[in-house]
Amino acid sequence: MSKPVPPVAPQLLSIAAAATMLGTTEAAVRKWLAQRRLPVVKLGRLTRLRLSDLEDVVKHGLPTPGTHPRKPGAQ
Repeated sequence: MSKPVPPVAPQLLSIAAAATMLGTTEAAVRKWLAQRRLPVVKLGRLTRLRLSDLEDVVKHGLPTPGTHPRKPGAQ
């Protein structure tokens, strides 16, 4: 019998880790969040970014302010 595979949770990064990954400053990442150019995940008072969203930015660049696509299940 095979064991059931648990669902894969998205990898979440802090603003500092996201800035390092993108090669920019934390201030720039916060600015993009305020402009709604990056989707955000709020966990209580913590702000996190999905690794997959940052990989999209690396591939395609930043979207126009306020136009990042909503992912299914995103709030």
